[in-house]
Amino acid sequence: MRTGVDIIREWNLVKIMTYADQLSEITYAPGKTIYTVGEPSENVFIVKRGTIQLEVFFLVKTIIDLPVSYDGYTQKTVSRVIARTVRTIGRGEQFGFEEFMKLYKSRVIRAKVVGSGPAVCLYAKRERFFEYVKDKDLLMYLHTSQAYTDFDKEGRD
Repeated sequence: MRTGVDIIREWNLVKIMTYADQLSEITYAPGKTIYTVGEPSENVFIVKRGTIQLEVFFLVKTIIDLPVSYDGYTQKTVSRVIARTVRTIGRGEQFGFEEFMKLYKSRVIRAKVVGSGPAVCLYAKRERFFEYVKDKDLLMYLHTSQAYTDFDKEGRD
């Protein structure tokens, strides 16, 4: 697994320092959900301290045959949602980029704090982030993020 803030790894020091001035800091309590599926994709985050778990959800439908007589039955569909952890990240790693790098307007992943301690994150608004990102940065990030957001490969790891 790659670690560190991949998208800014190639930036020069001046660009990093200028971008750092745009970041704000926020602390989340243990167990706190930072964002969930369906919320607007507005911020990008870098973990300063703590552990963040990124999860996707799958709707699973099961059809059950229920007997209603000796030679008859009826079908009932039971639906449930299953959460799958796609990545657990820590200090120096980024998150929140997944959706808007793929041009989603809302979140498709849930991010929450795991572990016994709080998580401290640096964040920037989407618009501020794109002021600093170049096309080659976007292509590199899309390539590295594909490993944990490619749902077509689900179950083939």
